[in-house]
Amino acid sequence: MAVNPKLIDYVKTSLSKGVGLKDIRAKLVSVGWSPQDVDSAINSVLNEDKNKSSSPKLWLIPVIFIIVLGIIFAVIYFSVSNSKLSETNLPNQEQEPATQSSVIDCGESIDCLIDKSENCGPSKVSFNTIIDIIGRIVSTNTSYEIKGVKENKCLLYLKTVNQTVVYSDELVQQMLVSGLTQEQIEQNEQEVNKQMVTIVGKDGLCKFNRNEDLTSLLKKQKGGNFSGSVSCRLTSSGSNCTSTGDWSVAECSGGMFGGTT
Repeated sequence: MAVNPKLIDYVKTSLSKGVGLKDIRAKLVSVGWSPQDVDSAINSVLNEDKNKSSSPKLWLIPVIFIIVLGIIFAVIYFSVSNSKLSETNLPNQEQEPATQSSVIDCGESIDCLIDKSENCGPSKVSFNTIIDIIGRIVSTNTSYEIKGVKENKCLLYLKTVNQTVVYSDELVQQMLVSGLTQEQIEQNEQEVNKQMVTIVGKDGLCKFNRNEDLTSLLKKQKGGNFSGSVSCRLTSSGSNCTSTGDWSVAECSGGMFGGTT
């Protein structure tokens, strides 16, 4: 089966940013690429096979959604809603505000949140982010809120407010050429968005030993040179979370990362 050159380029670019193969695969599959096509592209890169042949068999696209915090957090996830911390999404011991200070609403100003992070001042920021994953236009609204200091750690609360996928005109044309009908394409797009709904409302909490670590992380995300991810798996003793790249300075947990809430 021919490997789509765009998939190969995407895998190479993601690897160069420090994103793991597991996270790359999960993200591509979550927006509608078939696991077979993604695996072929990854194997091609690993084998240094620079095949530039025709596009993949798009009619093989099944939709499998895996909740991981990988590429999305590598380039996006910077929105903060005005909603309050849901008491059912995080352990009780984390629900109480770390300080009694009023929360500063930074609106959509990341500079405001960065400024407040230097003293771990309670504040929140919110805005939408859009990325193009090989023709799948992913629009995400996420929330960040600095909860203040608790037990000598600065707390950052995150929540996915909304996420949708729209197929680009170019991708639709490729799928039509491959043999799909307009109705089939629309059904596929709708199915992908149904899977995206499962991530809405997922949240998490990250603890930073030093305020400057949080400030540095936020500055990197603003500058677009952020990389790394957080992923969790369930064990007999609870959630076991692993942080990579720029997220390695934080201790994170919660449903947003695939762990228990």
